[in-house]
Amino acid sequence: MKKYMLAGLILLLPCACGQVSSKMMGFSPHKFEALVKDVRLQGHLIEKGRKDEDMLSVTVPAVLFAPAIVVDDVRSAKNIYGEPMDTYIRYIKANIDGKLADILSFWTGPEHSRVAELFNNPEMLEKNRTYFKSKPGVKIVGMIKQAKTVSLLVGDSWIMGIPMQQVDGQYKIGKSPDDLELAIVEASYR
Repeated sequence: MKKYMLAGLILLLPCACGQVSSKMMGFSPHKFEALVKDVRLQGHLIEKGRKDEDMLSVTVPAVLFAPAIVVDDVRSAKNIYGEPMDTYIRYIKANIDGKLADILSFWTGPEHSRVAELFNNPEMLEKNRTYFKSKPGVKIVGMIKQAKTVSLLVGDSWIMGIPMQQVDGQYKIGKSPDDLELAIVEASYR
């Protein structure tokens, strides 16, 4: 049995492989706090009169995994974690394979165009592929809901939010509807 703590509730799930179903997950309000100096949008906050030592907080619907969902190598991972986590795992696989069309299929909105422009440079595409081949795993510590977006919280010592939204029934990576809110959540892990 694997034990997962989801926003204060403990679920015991039979699984030899760490399987988690998103249908079992319930988002509940969670407060995240961070110092201005730790937020990636620090310059924007200082321009608005905030100081480095000011504490920021935001309360958003969240699911936090305890322990985190860890996939050591996505190349052998199956679709067992639920959406949008399985989509993100497939995205990492696409980056390892290094096929531009496959990578772009995971993006939506203006970000799709930015990624296409960046990776139309074969050298950048190969650097990206090399990076993902050297780090084929993922650690997912939780998810937050923002408007029509679910952001995966991924990473180890540095947590990053991956905003995903449903487009025609499939999750795609896009832009957070509130980038400052997501930045505060990310910084709360430092």
